[in-house]
Amino acid sequence: MTMRTRSNFLKGDPRQLKFSVSPEWSYGIGVEAAWSDLDKLGHVTNSAFWRWSDDVRVQYVIDMGLPVPARDAPSVVVVQAAGEFHKAMEYRQVGLMTCRTTRLGNSSFDTEHALWLESGKAFTATFTLVLSNISIGGSIQLPIAFKERIAALDGL
Repeated sequence: MTMRTRSNFLKGDPRQLKFSVSPEWSYGIGVEAAWSDLDKLGHVTNSAFWRWSDDVRVQYVIDMGLPVPARDAPSVVVVQAAGEFHKAMEYRQVGLMTCRTTRLGNSSFDTEHALWLESGKAFTATFTLVLSNISIGGSIQLPIAFKERIAALDGL
Protein backbone atom coordinates (compact mmCIF):
# COMPACT_ATOMS: atom_id res chain seq x y z
CA MET A 1 0.00 0.00 0.00
CA THR A 2 1.38 3.40 -0.95
CA MET A 3 0.68 6.15 1.54
CA ARG A 4 0.06 9.54 -0.06
CA THR A 5 1.24 12.61 1.79
CA ARG A 6 0.95 16.32 1.13
CA SER A 7 4.39 16.43 -0.47
CA ASN A 8 6.83 13.83 -1.69
CA PHE A 9 9.75 16.26 -1.50
CA LEU A 10 11.78 15.40 1.59
CA LYS A 11 13.53 18.65 2.51
CA GLY A 12 12.48 19.33 6.10
CA ASP A 13 10.24 16.23 6.16
CA PRO A 14 10.35 14.38 9.52
CA ARG A 15 10.31 11.04 7.67
CA GLN A 16 13.87 11.71 6.53
CA LEU A 17 15.01 11.69 10.17
CA LYS A 18 12.67 8.86 11.22
CA PHE A 19 14.11 6.49 8.60
CA SER A 20 17.70 7.87 8.76
CA VAL A 21 17.60 8.81 5.08
CA SER A 22 20.82 10.51 4.00
CA PRO A 23 20.42 14.10 2.74
CA GLU A 24 21.24 13.38 -0.92
CA TRP A 25 17.82 11.70 -1.18
CA SER A 26 15.29 14.49 -1.79
CA TYR A 27 12.20 12.60 -2.96
CA GLY A 28 10.19 9.70 -1.58
CA ILE A 29 6.80 8.17 -0.85
CA GLY A 30 5.61 6.40 2.26
CA VAL A 31 4.78 2.71 1.97
CA GLU A 32 3.09 0.23 4.29
CA ALA A 33 3.17 -3.55 3.87
CA ALA A 34 -0.36 -4.85 3.29
CA TRP A 35 -1.54 -8.42 3.88
CA SER A 36 -1.62 -9.00 0.12
CA ASP A 37 2.11 -8.11 -0.07
CA LEU A 38 3.14 -11.14 2.04
CA ASP A 39 4.52 -14.53 1.06
CA LYS A 40 3.90 -17.80 2.96
CA LEU A 41 6.69 -16.95 5.41
CA GLY A 42 5.05 -13.66 6.36
CA HIS A 43 7.62 -11.50 4.58
CA VAL A 44 6.91 -8.89 1.94
CA THR A 45 7.32 -10.38 -1.54
CA ASN A 46 9.90 -9.17 -4.04
CA SER A 47 7.11 -7.97 -6.32
CA ALA A 48 5.95 -5.47 -3.67
CA PHE A 49 9.40 -3.87 -3.56
CA TRP A 50 9.41 -3.56 -7.36
CA ARG A 51 5.84 -2.18 -7.37
CA TRP A 52 6.80 0.49 -4.83
CA SER A 53 9.81 1.35 -7.03
CA ASP A 54 7.39 1.83 -9.94
CA ASP A 55 5.06 3.93 -7.78
CA VAL A 56 7.78 6.33 -6.62
CA ARG A 57 9.37 6.55 -10.08
CA VAL A 58 6.10 7.40 -11.85
CA GLN A 59 5.15 10.00 -9.23
CA TYR A 60 8.69 11.45 -9.36
CA VAL A 61 8.65 12.01 -13.13
CA ILE A 62 5.15 13.52 -12.94
CA ASP A 63 6.24 15.87 -10.14
CA MET A 64 9.30 16.78 -12.24
CA GLY A 65 7.03 17.85 -15.11
CA LEU A 66 6.33 14.90 -17.40
CA PRO A 67 2.69 14.08 -18.21
CA VAL A 68 0.77 11.28 -16.54
CA PRO A 69 1.59 8.10 -18.50
CA ALA A 70 -0.96 7.55 -21.28
CA ARG A 71 -1.03 6.01 -24.74
CA ASP A 72 -1.15 9.43 -26.42
CA ALA A 73 1.54 11.08 -24.25
CA PRO A 74 5.29 10.55 -23.89
CA SER A 75 6.01 7.85 -21.33
CA VAL A 76 9.07 6.73 -19.42
CA VAL A 77 10.03 3.16 -20.33
CA VAL A 78 12.31 0.95 -18.22
CA VAL A 79 15.10 -0.49 -20.38
CA GLN A 80 17.26 -1.89 -17.58
CA ALA A 81 16.65 -2.68 -13.90
CA ALA A 82 18.71 -4.24 -11.13
CA GLY A 83 17.89 -4.68 -7.46
CA GLU A 84 19.32 -5.90 -4.20
CA PHE A 85 17.36 -7.02 -1.16
CA HIS A 86 18.99 -6.16 2.18
CA LYS A 87 16.36 -6.77 4.90
CA ALA A 88 13.02 -8.52 5.25
CA MET A 89 9.90 -6.42 5.70
CA GLU A 90 6.82 -7.63 7.55
CA TYR A 91 3.08 -7.03 7.65
CA ARG A 92 2.06 -3.44 8.51
CA GLN A 93 5.67 -2.31 8.64
CA VAL A 94 6.08 1.18 7.20
CA GLY A 95 8.93 2.61 5.21
CA LEU A 96 9.99 5.32 2.81
CA MET A 97 10.73 4.48 -0.84
CA THR A 98 13.08 7.10 -2.27
CA CYS A 99 14.09 7.95 -5.83
CA ARG A 100 16.83 10.12 -7.32
CA THR A 101 18.40 10.64 -10.71
CA THR A 102 22.09 9.85 -11.10
CA ARG A 103 22.52 10.53 -14.84
CA LEU A 104 20.71 12.66 -17.40
CA GLY A 105 21.16 12.02 -21.12
CA ASN A 106 19.37 13.35 -24.20
CA SER A 107 16.47 10.89 -24.14
CA SER A 108 17.43 8.63 -21.23
CA PHE A 109 18.28 8.88 -17.55
CA ASP A 110 19.33 6.62 -14.68
CA THR A 111 17.65 6.48 -11.29
CA GLU A 112 18.48 4.94 -7.94
CA HIS A 113 15.83 3.81 -5.49
CA ALA A 114 16.05 2.77 -1.86
CA LEU A 115 13.47 1.51 0.63
CA TRP A 116 14.25 2.75 4.12
CA LEU A 117 12.86 1.15 7.28
CA GLU A 118 13.47 2.29 10.84
CA SER A 119 15.93 -0.64 11.06
CA GLY A 120 17.87 0.43 7.94
CA LYS A 121 17.83 0.05 4.17
CA ALA A 122 15.72 -2.92 3.01
CA PHE A 123 16.04 -2.65 -0.78
CA THR A 124 18.05 -0.78 -3.40
CA ALA A 125 17.55 -0.67 -7.15
CA THR A 126 18.88 1.06 -10.24
CA PHE A 127 17.00 1.78 -13.46
CA THR A 128 17.84 3.06 -16.91
CA LEU A 129 14.82 4.84 -18.37
CA VAL A 130 14.02 6.22 -21.81
CA LEU A 131 11.39 8.79 -22.69
CA SER A 132 9.36 7.18 -25.45
CA ASN A 133 6.54 8.21 -27.73
CA ILE A 134 4.43 5.14 -28.50
CA SER A 135 2.71 6.81 -31.47
CA ILE A 136 6.03 7.28 -33.31
CA GLY A 137 7.58 4.12 -31.89
CA GLY A 138 10.81 5.54 -30.54
CA SER A 139 12.65 7.62 -28.03
CA ILE A 140 12.30 11.39 -27.79
CA GLN A 141 14.37 14.09 -26.14
CA LEU A 142 13.86 14.82 -22.46
CA PRO A 143 12.28 18.29 -22.06
CA ILE A 144 14.75 20.95 -20.91
CA ALA A 145 12.47 22.04 -18.03
CA PHE A 146 12.30 18.41 -16.81
CA LYS A 147 16.09 18.12 -16.89
CA GLU A 148 16.50 21.45 -15.08
CA ARG A 149 14.10 20.43 -12.28
CA ILE A 150 15.88 17.11 -11.78
CA ALA A 151 19.32 18.73 -11.87
CA ALA A 152 18.23 21.23 -9.20
CA LEU A 153 16.60 18.60 -6.97
CA ASP A 154 19.23 15.88 -7.26
CA GLY A 155 22.33 18.06 -7.55
CA LEU A 156 23.38 17.04 -11.06
